[in-house]
Amino acid sequence: MLHDTPQLERRNEALQGEVVGLRTSLEQQRRWYSVAEIKIRNVERARADADRRNATLQREMEQFFDTFGELSAEALKSEG
Repeated sequence: MLHDTPQLERRNEALQGEVVGLRTSLEQQRRWYSVAEIKIRNVERARADADRRNATLQREMEQFFDTFGELSAEALKSEG
């Protein structure tokens, strides 16, 4: 049994090294996940901003064309 001790110690060291590698990998995955979450939130925020700008532009265009239509109708009346 005593002659197994060096072999067990080597195996223990190998396993400890594997644990260190797995912990490092886990930490990298956690950082990647955090970055991905931030990017997703930024994209969602940008999309919401774009939707608001588009809605505002749509309203402004409708107001412009309503006003332009009224001006055109008045111009036609004054010509006729």
